[in-house]
Amino acid sequence: FKAFDNKLAFTGFTPSTGTELYIGDAGSNNFIVSTANNDVVTKPVVATLNANIYPNPTTSKTTVEVSGKFKEVIISIADISGKIIWHAAYTNQSVVSLPTDKLTSGTYVVTIKSQDEIKTLKLIKK
Repeated sequence: FKAFDNKLAFTGFTPSTGTELYIGDAGSNNFIVSTANNDVVTKPVVATLNANIYPNPTTSKTTVEVSGKFKEVIISIADISGKIIWHAAYTNQSVVSLPTDKLTSGTYVVTIKSQDEIKTLKLIKK
């Protein structure tokens, strides 16, 4: 990621399109995309993957509810230093129980990855 002049630039890769350069205005929902074959197109940024964690903060059991267009998601929990302490893949499952009862008190990062999107949520364990 690189920020400049109220813009954000980053690259992304998918097997179907290859590496693409995205440059977007911080106040807009559109990004200019430079594709691997140097075509330049404007793509709207539309999030289709949504996720909620409840209860949050938690003392024991926690659930992630995922909605949107996805077939498979990979869910991971990382500690505040970024070390992944748990992950699992789920197919066609929108409600997942997280193993938070074994976590010590603190702040964690829950990442939900689909084929096209990534959602990152903060989890607090009391």
